[in-house]
Amino acid sequence: MGKRREQIAPIDDDRSRRVTFVKRKGGLMKKAIELSLLCDAEVSLIAFSQSGKMFVYSSSQPELTFMRYADHCGPSE
Repeated sequence: MGKRREQIAPIDDDRSRRVTFVKRKGGLMKKAIELSLLCDAEVSLIAFSQSGKMFVYSSSQPELTFMRYADHCGPSE
């Protein structure tokens, strides 16, 4: 039999939420690095913790990547 999938729900306990954020942020950063290296992709990632601390990964200069994104999306209304 296969692995049962658990429902994803907000974590109520503050400590558990912080620990989960740190672990999942690390996994997300690792995947972003792998994607940029393996596929020669330009990758930028920004994450904010609940306390407001910012975490950034970018395979190139983040400012250039965000400018490309803004140019691609066009002016916001």
